[in-house]
Amino acid sequence: MKRSNRDSHSNTNSIYGKDEYSSSDETLVYRRSENNDSSDVSSLLTENSDVTLANCTRLFRQPISKFSAIKEFVLASSFLSNGVYVFPSMHAAEQHTKKRSGEDGTQGPDDLPLLQTSTSVLSIFKKNSPFMTIHSFVGRNQKETFCKVYFKILSKNLTCYILAFNLREGVQIVVLLNNGTSPCVDLEYEGTRLRVNGVTGTTSTFGNGLIRMFLLKDNVESLSDGLKVEGVMNDLSESIKNIKIQMSESNDLYNSLKRGDRSVSPRTLSESNYLVNLPLASFVDAGDEKIKGSNLFKNGTIRVFSQPIDSRSDVTSLVITSILLVLREQEIRKNKGNNKPSFIATEN
Repeated sequence: MKRSNRDSHSNTNSIYGKDEYSSSDETLVYRRSENNDSSDVSSLLTENSDVTLANCTRLFRQPISKFSAIKEFVLASSFLSNGVYVFPSMHAAEQHTKKRSGEDGTQGPDDLPLLQTSTSVLSIFKKNSPFMTIHSFVGRNQKETFCKVYFKILSKNLTCYILAFNLREGVQIVVLLNNGTSPCVDLEYEGTRLRVNGVTGTTSTFGNGLIRMFLLKDNVESLSDGLKVEGVMNDLSESIKNIKIQMSESNDLYNSLKRGDRSVSPRTLSESNYLVNLPLASFVDAGDEKIKGSNLFKNGTIRVFSQPIDSRSDVTSLVITSILLVLREQEIRKNKGNNKPSFIATEN
């Protein structure tokens, strides 16, 4: 089957320990060996891998070796709020309330949230209405729309989220394809194919509190293979009705979903499909843990492998975080008994 043009990953075996993100020196390429000898470095790609091989493996059109940092973002919300804040650290979350109330003077950029989500119950009844809106902070009490999210039913066993990002180069569309027979989500972003597991199936009543994103091997089929996004959005104020999602009729995985063939489920979810078994990003639910000295509650943590640059200018990390926020909201709505987001249309 002919696939869409994308960056190539090496099809190699991985070695890894049991603990995810266990070392601050860990990268997607290198991990310290268990004997803690700092001179003994093992590759996550293969035992015989070298820097040349690592640099040939691309992640979001960059050498994978550049992703040498782990960023940990804190999700927090206030009582009865319909969205969450994403803070760059726990310290920022703790300081946010104090400085907003004027206890410590002017709120600095390091204490501002990175993102804030908002949802509307009315979107369930309004066609072409966003399922979620994600704002970014550009200053104190200054926000701009970073992403609008729409839900769409493509077929009986396939739904999707359409994320429209407001980036410097214009509006960029990312499509999350929700597998109805195998609880996972496929997507492609900047030439890199990803699979998210931990999401529950479309018929599940209860949501999950652990969501993880992995890199797919090149020889593993994805629902995103051959996907076409037709239409243009010049800015986020335009209607999503101009955007059409066209699945590839030659995609065997997509065809199995249309047939309702559940025999592919174990193969789809197999860990052998991943380039490395260490997740690129993850969300862990924290319930509603009160943040000391604040009126905020910690709802969870998002961890992302990233380049060692400032979080506010790290567009890739913000996009990945937004994707996890959408899937978290999906799981939260199931727990609240509202597992029907707003929809655009049903295509048969």
